[in-house]
Amino acid sequence: MARGKSPYQQRADAVQGHSLRLGELKVVKRGFAKSWAVGYAGIPNERVYSLFVRLVDGYSAATYNIFVPMDRRELELVGGLVTITSLSDMEMRFRYDKQ
Repeated sequence: MARGKSPYQQRADAVQGHSLRLGELKVVKRGFAKSWAVGYAGIPNERVYSLFVRLVDGYSAATYNIFVPMDRRELELVGGLVTITSLSDMEMRFRYDKQ
C-alpha cells in the first residue's frame, strides 16, 4: 500500500530542493484532480531565463512561459515561493516553499 510522504519528508524535500535539466518538468504540487508543475526552458539571452508552468485541473490544462530577469531569484507561483538556488544554460536548481 503506497502512502504519502510524511511532513518531515516533505520539509526535507523543500530544504533539499529540486533539480531540472533543460526541458524537464517537475510536478511541485499534486492534489485530487489538480496539479501544477514547473519546467526549465533555458536562457534565451544574457538578461533573462525562462520557466514554464503547467496547471492541470481535471481534464483541462494550461501551460505558459515566464521570462525572468537574471538578477531575480525568488518568484511567487501558485500559492508558494520558488527560490532559484543555481542556474546554468543546461540546469536549474530550486526550492519550493508553500505559503
